[in-house]
Amino acid sequence: MVASPIIGYAQKKPVLTEDQRIRLEQTYINATREKMLQNYDEAIRLFNECLKLDETNAAVYFQLADLNYLKRQFADAEKYALRATQLDVNNLWYHKMLADIYEAKRDFAKAARVFEHLSKYETETAHLLKAAYYYSGVKNYKKAIALLNTVEQKNGITEEVILQIEPLYLAINK
Repeated sequence: MVASPIIGYAQKKPVLTEDQRIRLEQTYINATREKMLQNYDEAIRLFNECLKLDETNAAVYFQLADLNYLKRQFADAEKYALRATQLDVNNLWYHKMLADIYEAKRDFAKAARVFEHLSKYETETAHLLKAAYYYSGVKNYKKAIALLNTVEQKNGITEEVILQIEPLYLAINK
């Protein structure tokens, strides 16, 4: 098992018979088709059928998270995205989905943590900037400043970072 720095532990995959594997693949394809046709309720029903065959399928949980996100059912979307990240801790798309859900739920402290986590796996600084933005929004100014300093170390001194960091120092000194 592999530990996620954010979530928990991955589970061992069950061994499916050939018939179960084929049924799972067919059901997944049908669910994806229904999703593309924007028949979200039918897609959800079919993806849940997939889970009956393999409850450790991270891709299915991700699809359910995405569908619930599209339906603005953010509590369910979060539950499924968390499960996907538990089952496949290295899939950055699953973590990105989770961050998007936290943004939609306006749970900025959690969004900041996930964006900070994502920033460790990419060379660009967009996720660091988002994390800093959300940390400042929840008044964790020191953490926001530290992340902006990291952006500055990676990109050099920029006007964008200076304009973001100055009010944070002023907020600390109030």
